[in-house]
Amino acid sequence: MLHSCTSDRLGAEGDFKLYGEGRDQQDPSVRQAYRAAIRSRIDWEPEEPFHLFAIEVRSAAFMIFGEQAYGLAWEPAKGTRRWNQC
Repeated sequence: MLHSCTSDRLGAEGDFKLYGEGRDQQDPSVRQAYRAAIRSRIDWEPEEPFHLFAIEVRSAAFMIFGEQAYGLAWEPAKGTRRWNQC
């Protein structure tokens, strides 16, 4: 699970969670393609060694707390759902 950093104690900016499985990418051709993609976008590339992971996303959720509370959830089989007043 990946979890966003909560920036205030009230959760006004939201809370995001991504559920899935991460796999370490060691294949040299995958790593080189990643470096080339980064270089083409920002004219910089990471130098070896660096960490590179592929994430297989299984579900995701986002929630805002407080007076304007709502939530969003996504799963492949159910699609995106929204609810108010968590």
